[in-house]
Amino acid sequence: MGEQKKDNFEKIYEEIEEAVQRMETGEQSLSESMKIYEDTTQKIRKAKKMLDHMEGKIQEITKDNS
Repeated sequence: MGEQKKDNFEKIYEEIEEAVQRMETGEQSLSESMKIYEDTTQKIRKAKKMLDHMEGKIQEITKDNS
């Protein structure tokens, strides 16, 4: 199950990178740019939640090993 979360995080990260690259080209219309921005913002929030969850697990493991 941890492997699936890793894959999901990596996939989200790659999608964020691709969106940034698209935005940097400046080839999209304003409405397309807004859509990319909205989608990417949601992905960033999801990735942050995943990282926060993993940080909590690491803290638990570290605390248990102390």
